[in-house]
Amino acid sequence: GGTLTPAMCVDKAPGELSGFAALIAESRRAGPPWQVVFAAGLSGSNGKAPTEAQVDKAMEALVERVRTGQLNGLMALNEAGEALEFG
Repeated sequence: GGTLTPAMCVDKAPGELSGFAALIAESRRAGPPWQVVFAAGLSGSNGKAPTEAQVDKAMEALVERVRTGQLNGLMALNEAGEALEFG
């Protein structure tokens, strides 16, 4: 049991990190300790990346879903990169 409270959020383009270990290392330097990370992808359209406004809106929606416990369809990982399931 427990409560999930969003501690921070960050958007990264596909080429900005070399892998999950790099994400972990960066998050340890930039923010508070955490136990669960939620990852999501956002596609663009017509061969273009999403706009900053689209990314901001999607991030706000993701944080709100975590805050309210609406986790269906979200990918949750622990610090080792192992998938988590919430029942």
